[in-house]
Amino acid sequence: MKKNVVIGIIFVVIIAVSVKFYYSHVPVGEFSEEKTLVKNEPKSEPDVVKNEPAEEIPEVPVKLSQDVSICNENGRIMVLLYHKFADSQTDDWTRSFSNFRKDLELLYEKNYYPVNMSEYIEGKMDVPYGKTPVVLTFDDGTAGQLSFERVDGVLVPKEKTAVAIYQKFHEEHPDFPMKGTFYLTGTSFFGSTGKMGERLEYLVSLGFEIGNQTMNHMPLQNVESADKVMEEVGGLAKLIDSYLPGYKITSFSIPGGSMTKNFANYVYEGTYEGYHYENKGVVLLFGSSPARSPIDKELNLKRIPRIRVAGKSKLDKDFEYWVKYFEEHPEERYVSDGDMNTFVINESDETLVTEGDYTIVVKGA
Repeated sequence: MKKNVVIGIIFVVIIAVSVKFYYSHVPVGEFSEEKTLVKNEPKSEPDVVKNEPAEEIPEVPVKLSQDVSICNENGRIMVLLYHKFADSQTDDWTRSFSNFRKDLELLYEKNYYPVNMSEYIEGKMDVPYGKTPVVLTFDDGTAGQLSFERVDGVLVPKEKTAVAIYQKFHEEHPDFPMKGTFYLTGTSFFGSTGKMGERLEYLVSLGFEIGNQTMNHMPLQNVESADKVMEEVGGLAKLIDSYLPGYKITSFSIPGGSMTKNFANYVYEGTYEGYHYENKGVVLLFGSSPARSPIDKELNLKRIPRIRVAGKSKLDKDFEYWVKYFEEHPEERYVSDGDMNTFVINESDETLVTEGDYTIVVKGA
């Protein structure tokens, strides 16, 4: 009996020691159900989410914020032609300073918005909603267009010049930009005061641009070789580059309206004394109609018509005629949607425009 009691006591002691040893080395709750679930929970996102392909974004139709019913970006655009400026219109090629001021006022009143010829050629006209682009061009680089005087050592345009009048008008109407293309020859860069480079730098700094009209204002129908064409056209382009390094001329005005037939390709592009030039647009001396839209399939950049602004004699279809015409035929006038990357057109013109790196928005479609 005593023997059995002793054995029982020994057995209880062994069990007690074992339990104590176990709980001294294993934390309480280590294998509880809650701890097990937390310990084995994945730390990254489930595979089904992690490996899911990116969702495709559906193409959203172009939506313009403005009412496009008034817009027509396959309409016509006026390219205006100016030559000389003076106090009075003594001949058919001279516009008075006072009338030039009135021209700007009329354009502003009728919602026209100046752009440079290069912007028109490239079809990159940043014109506000409801406005119509207009291109002002100036031939021959005459003194009435721009002449300088020094005031306290600073070169400033004379008050009675087209550029000074335009500059003052812009100051009064900041929403009417200073844009226009001056077609120069190598024989005349405006007045005589100031260095050649200074005059050009001033003009370009205002927002205007320079075009090509040959080195010597040569009638191109008399040219007898491709080399002579490149000398005249490339010579002027190279001369401008010598004063404004890196400046690229992109358009050409035909001197006297006479174009060479046999060597026309060298008017558009060529190389003279290592200098490569390219005229993407060629403007005519003057025409009787506005130019086509940059997206019009029938646009010929090698024959861009211009509208003469009248001098002493009234012209049949001059600047004032076309302003009135568009007032009476607004459906033919280019009207911007305010977005350079879209062109709003009439449904009837859908097959009449060219495709490009822009979006065509068809009214009523």
